[in-house]
Amino acid sequence: MTRKKMDIAIFWLPLIGGLLLGGVAISGWYGGDKSFGLWIGFTGLILFLLVAAIQIQQFIWQNVNQPDIDLVASTQRAVLKWNPSKGEAFTMFNEGDQLPRGHWAVPKLKLKNKSTYNALDAKISWSVAPYDLRKLLESPSLQKKNIAVLPGSQVQVGNTIYDVTQRHDLPIIFITRDTDTFIPLNIWINAALFFAASLPPEPGSHSPTYFLDAVISWNIPDGGQPKRLRVKATATNMGPAGGLDDEFSALIDFEVEQRPQ
Repeated sequence: MTRKKMDIAIFWLPLIGGLLLGGVAISGWYGGDKSFGLWIGFTGLILFLLVAAIQIQQFIWQNVNQPDIDLVASTQRAVLKWNPSKGEAFTMFNEGDQLPRGHWAVPKLKLKNKSTYNALDAKISWSVAPYDLRKLLESPSLQKKNIAVLPGSQVQVGNTIYDVTQRHDLPIIFITRDTDTFIPLNIWINAALFFAASLPPEPGSHSPTYFLDAVISWNIPDGGQPKRLRVKATATNMGPAGGLDDEFSALIDFEVEQRPQ
C-alpha cells in the first residue's frame, strides 16, 4: 500500500467509525439505554479527536518539518570565451579558476537550506524557454562561424559537439545547510549560444538577460512543495578595444529570484 493510500485509510476509517458510533449512541440514548449511549458516544468522540490529531500531525509534517531551500548565485562569475576563426569550441570556466588546458567548468551555484531538516533524494529540474536553434544560428553574429546543428539535439562548435536540451533533471543525493551545485552543460550551452548571438561587439556592452528556470524538489521528507526559482544571466563584453571581430570574451553575472509557487 502506498503512503497516499495509507493516509487516506488512516483519515477515513476513524471518521467513518466515529459517525457510525455516533449513530449507535443516539439510538441507544433514545432507546432507553442511556449508559450504553454515553459510552458509545464517548468512543465516537475519541475517534473524531483522533482524526483531528492526524490532520494536525499531517499539516505539521508537510508544512513545518520541511527543508527551506534557496538557490544562491556564486561569488564567482562565469567566463565564456570563443575564437571561431581558429576553429575552437567555447572556453568555459569560472572567474578565478585555474584549469588545465582543454578543461572547462560550468557556472557554480549554492543551495542554502535555512531549515534544520535536510532534503534527501532531491533534484533540480532545469529548463529554458523553447526556441528555434536553427533560427538562432542564422543570426548575423553566428553566420559562417563554424557552428552546425546536428541530428539528435546536438550542435557542433568548432571541433566539439555539444548536446543541447531545453530541460534537464539534475539529481542530488541530499541537500544540507550548504550544498554546491551547478548549471548542467547541456542547459548552459543554450545560454552560451544566446550570448554569442546577442552580445554587442563593443567592449563593456551588455547582452539581453537570459533566463533559466529551476525547480527544486525532494522525496524525503515527503509532502514538501517544490521550490520554483529563476536564474537571470547577463553577459558583459570583456574583449579588448580593437580586437579581432571573431574574438569573443564575456563575463557573466547571475541573479536568482523566486517564481510564483
